[in-house]
Amino acid sequence: MNILVIGIAVVIVIVSAVFARPTKAPEVLSTTSEPSPAPQETPVLTIAPTIVPKGTIFQLQYPGSTVAASTSTTLILNSSEDPDKITDWYKEKIKAGGYNVKSFVTTKTNGEVLNKLAGANGGGEVNITVSQASVGSNIEISVNLK
Repeated sequence: MNILVIGIAVVIVIVSAVFARPTKAPEVLSTTSEPSPAPQETPVLTIAPTIVPKGTIFQLQYPGSTVAASTSTTLILNSSEDPDKITDWYKEKIKAGGYNVKSFVTTKTNGEVLNKLAGANGGGEVNITVSQASVGSNIEISVNLK
């Protein structure tokens, strides 16, 4: 009788071990008021094409600038050129492209520069922003086609 009880117990232990699911460890909730660290963003690498396709946003890339980001309608560039020189180049580029300059705003305050150009024609609009955070810092150029 003892052997029968022991045999049944062994079978139950083996069956429960085979069909047992692993359990998750209980989550520990923090009672501190410290904020959790912000998740790290994955950097995105955008490589500018070496051949500029005709009729694309890249026709509006300022010479010598580097591409920070791009889509089919937006171009974000960086340059170390003088912001007024960049603005004048875009003003001429807009006129040469058949756009009428509909607004042009230049702002310079305490070393910060914010120049905005907007042009339109029957086919759409172009908006360009040339900005510099402080004297000596890189220039950011934003080109947007609509």
